[in-house]
Amino acid sequence: FDQLSADCVKRLDDDYTTVRNAIRKHFPDRAFKYMLDYLALERLTHKSSNNDTLASLKDSQQLGRIKTPTEQLDDGTYMLAIHSRFFTDDIPYGILIAKWIAEQLNVEVPFID
Repeated sequence: FDQLSADCVKRLDDDYTTVRNAIRKHFPDRAFKYMLDYLALERLTHKSSNNDTLASLKDSQQLGRIKTPTEQLDDGTYMLAIHSRFFTDDIPYGILIAKWIAEQLNVEVPFID
């Protein structure tokens, strides 16, 4: 992971924060105790003390267990396996749900867009 990765995660989490805040505003009587941002969720679930997204990506025990799907090319180099479930299901469906909620609550999510 590099700074570009961290910036993308941060921008995506900013959009998710916009959606979370809109949900809280729409349902003010509910606590949503575990509706957390990326770093807060990591601190809760993995006892992390990271306050920096890049450090989190590099040091995360959880992410260390998840291998980025790659495929080896004929010349011996590797590229992202863009047809893996991670790219065809996990990312799009999670983002589509957030986008739908954003539309329903009339908030903008520029990075998701």
